[in-house]
Amino acid sequence: HDGKQWTFLLSDELYLIDGLAKDFIELKNNYLYNYYRLQVKNNIDNISLYGLQGVAFELKEDWRNFEERKSVEYELKEEGSQTVITIQNPGHLKFAKIELELEGNFKRDYKVYEVVSDDRELLHTKGAIFSLNFADSDVSNNVINLRNDPIASTLVIRIENHDNSPLKIGEILGTYYLDKIVFEDVGSASYRLLFGNPLALAPRYDWEDFRTEILKETHDLVTLSSIKEGVAVEQNTKNLKWILNGVVLVTALVLVLFLVQKLDLKKTKTN
Repeated sequence: HDGKQWTFLLSDELYLIDGLAKDFIELKNNYLYNYYRLQVKNNIDNISLYGLQGVAFELKEDWRNFEERKSVEYELKEEGSQTVITIQNPGHLKFAKIELELEGNFKRDYKVYEVVSDDRELLHTKGAIFSLNFADSDVSNNVINLRNDPIASTLVIRIENHDNSPLKIGEILGTYYLDKIVFEDVGSASYRLLFGNPLALAPRYDWEDFRTEILKETHDLVTLSSIKEGVAVEQNTKNLKWILNGVVLVTALVLVLFLVQKLDLKKTKTN
């Protein structure tokens, strides 16, 4: 409410079903209204709302400017009661979340591991994915949220099916953070990138100590000869071909005349 009238913003779902809960509503944009009103439609369970709190997600909004989304390749296999999804991550992308394309009604617990060696997996995170689509409820979550940490080259997702049939998994999408550095352009001034250690200095190498002496040394210079256009070279080649063809033709004519002359001499002697 802006002091004059109520403005509709969005509709969303809240639920608490079988230990699964969604107790927040995320606004898609930043609003500066004086009052906010929340209405629950078809409240057949007489749900009471209390302790409402507004939370600013400015940091989250900033991160979105550095996110990319891509389809990831994966290998799928069944091990006992578990579905094992192996995702190769050769670029060590910092995945923020992984979305699974799933069908049907289900509830599954999962664990995500980073493969740090051939025989060792490190637990990264765990949680639940679910889809409950019924007449009076429609709640789902097919997103696996990951920490913003450097990710190993191989990720393994283990989904516990218990006695249920394995889930049918389609495309898998990964959202990852880009590594970017934004700095002020101050012309030709030099830059130093410092992070982690506040006392870190620029690297130094042996060649830096010998820089003055190296510049005083005599160096061999490499010069370029005159450059000729390709057309001119091609024309010279064509002229050479004509000359060679002419020489061959003249030689052939001389040989023909020589043979004719020899034949005439033989006929004269015979007569």
